[in-house]
Amino acid sequence: MKDYIIAPEGCRWSTETATTPETAYSSVCCWYLPDTRIAVIDPDTGHADIFTRTLDRAGNMVKINAAKGGGK
Repeated sequence: MKDYIIAPEGCRWSTETATTPETAYSSVCCWYLPDTRIAVIDPDTGHADIFTRTLDRAGNMVKINAAKGGGK
């Protein structure tokens, strides 16, 4: 487990302890709209993964959409 920086587009940053960037995203995504781009940054490497999610008509998460971001 390691700490990741959670950086939602246009919102306050926080940290989350998780095993992977996708797991870190999954633990906080319920607080944001599905199309909000959330960068999950590894502070050790500077690498960022950017996530959004797709919901079904009932509001259940169907898929996590990942777009690789730039890092150091």
